[in-house]
Amino acid sequence: MALSRKRKRELERLRKAADALLQEQRAVLGHATTVMNAASLQARALSDEHLAPRVKAALAQANAAATGVRKTVAPVIGAALAQAVNAMEKSESASLRKAGSAAVGYGRRLGLIETPAKRGIGVGGAIAIGVGALAAVGVGYALWQTFRADDELWVATDEGTIPEA
Repeated sequence: MALSRKRKRELERLRKAADALLQEQRAVLGHATTVMNAASLQARALSDEHLAPRVKAALAQANAAATGVRKTVAPVIGAALAQAVNAMEKSESASLRKAGSAAVGYGRRLGLIETPAKRGIGVGGAIAIGVGALAAVGVGYALWQTFRADDELWVATDEGTIPEA
């Protein structure tokens, strides 16, 4: 199907208009990107100036309240839990003893019952082990020197003669 000259010109004008519109849209999107970047920077600056201090103050206040609750309520609950567990452990019922040990584990997970701290050998222990190892090596070397068979160390001399050096 062949197009007439008139249709070809109209289609060409339409294509040029669409290209021009596309260029205008790209320019508008470029400006919009610039404006959005500037707005993002301003929002971040306002957040840092006004919102962040308020959030930090609220978090500090909440942390202080939680610490106060932990210091006052947790020992009371821990003591009550310890008394209940002791009573359960002294009971003759196996199910109560089992529940008591489960309560101890739950209390430790919640932080109400303190777990004993694991202790390592520490720096002093490591130094003591090193010194002990060096002393053992020294004793071993001294024993080796004492009991080795070295013919040059002992020379039998005749009576009355002194070996010359």
